[in-house]
Amino acid sequence: FNVGQQNNWLITQHISRQTTTLLPQITVIVEYEFSNCETVMNCARTFSVWKYDNSTVDATLARDTSKYTQVAAIAPEDTTGSVRQNGTVEIDFSGSETGFYLAIRDEDSCLLIHRVLVFYYVC
Repeated sequence: FNVGQQNNWLITQHISRQTTTLLPQITVIVEYEFSNCETVMNCARTFSVWKYDNSTVDATLARDTSKYTQVAAIAPEDTTGSVRQNGTVEIDFSGSETGFYLAIRDEDSCLLIHRVLVFYYVC
């Protein structure tokens, strides 16, 4: 079984970062695991997290992956077999956009995503 050139995107709904002020930072935790890559040729063990700053809720714009910026690449700490792990990403914002779309990109991996948590702290 040869996976070939996969380019899969999982894109969230529009996420607002506006409370009383614009949130400067969002934390994302991805709970994931990779299947056993020894059974699949050309299997990668990494994935990436991307964001697209946008104040408008527009699903058509959200599907245009050329507008996204990579914020992190995640690789497993344990590469022996299929183990559930967490990857944590801190996303900083500098612009005036009041929201964003978050995406996870998988290229040629046997990735299983169990949960994506997006949260922020307000003091």
